[in-house]
Amino acid sequence: MKIVKNSAPNSFCLAFLLLIIPVITSCRGGETETPARPNVLIIFTDDLGYGDVSCYDDRAKAQTPLIDRLAEEGVRCTDFYVPTPYCAPSRATLLTGRFPLRHGLIRNPTPDQGIDSIGIPADEITLGEVFREAGYRTSLIGKWHLGHREQFFPVRHGFDEYYGILYSNDMRPVQIVEGMDTVPGGNILSPQSIDVSDPDKPHVCHTGILLDVKFAEIADTDHTHTNFFHLA
Repeated sequence: MKIVKNSAPNSFCLAFLLLIIPVITSCRGGETETPARPNVLIIFTDDLGYGDVSCYDDRAKAQTPLIDRLAEEGVRCTDFYVPTPYCAPSRATLLTGRFPLRHGLIRNPTPDQGIDSIGIPADEITLGEVFREAGYRTSLIGKWHLGHREQFFPVRHGFDEYYGILYSNDMRPVQIVEGMDTVPGGNILSPQSIDVSDPDKPHVCHTGILLDVKFAEIADTDHTHTNFFHLA
C-alpha cells in the first residue's frame, strides 16, 4: 500500500476494503494458487425508500426482480444507518469510511444557492484511490455531489473515469459531465423546461437511461482490467 495522506483515522477505510476483497487461495496438488481478483460493484441509490424495491415489499410500485435475486442469493439487510440524513456527507462517508466531522464535508454543495466552495478534501483517501493503487480500473457512473469545482471532480479523487451529474437532479444546471468536461449537448434541461415538483421527475428517467448506457458500454467493452464500479 503506497497511498499515504492521513494517518490512523483512515484505517477504517482499509479495513472495509479488506472485508469486500478477501484474499482467497486454493490448493491443487500441494501448490497454492491465487485466483483472479473479482470485479467489485457498489451501487448507491438516492431518494430510495425502504419499500421501494419488491424484495422488501411485494406491493412496491416498481417490481425489481434482479435486485430481488441479489437479495435472495446474498444478504438482505433489514437495518441500515447513515451518518447524516442527506446526500453529500453520506456519500463521502461511503467512499472514505470516515464520519462527516472527520472527512469535513458536512453540507451539500448546491450550485443554484451559491454553495460552490465545499467538496471532498484533497487529503482524504477514497475507495477509488485504494482500488486504483491495487491495480483496478476505477469508474464512477452517476451522481457525485462531493463538489462541483474542478479540484473536487471524481477523476481527481481516484477514479479513472467519470460520467454523470456532479450534484442533485433538482439543482441547476442539470448537465452530464465526462471526466473533466461537459458532454456536448449534455445540458439536459433548462430551469424553465420542466416542473421539478413533478413527482414522476421525467428528467431523472432520461438521465438514468444515459448513465445505464454508459455503464453497459464500459462493462461490455473492457475485458482486460479488473474493475471497480461505483454506480451512484
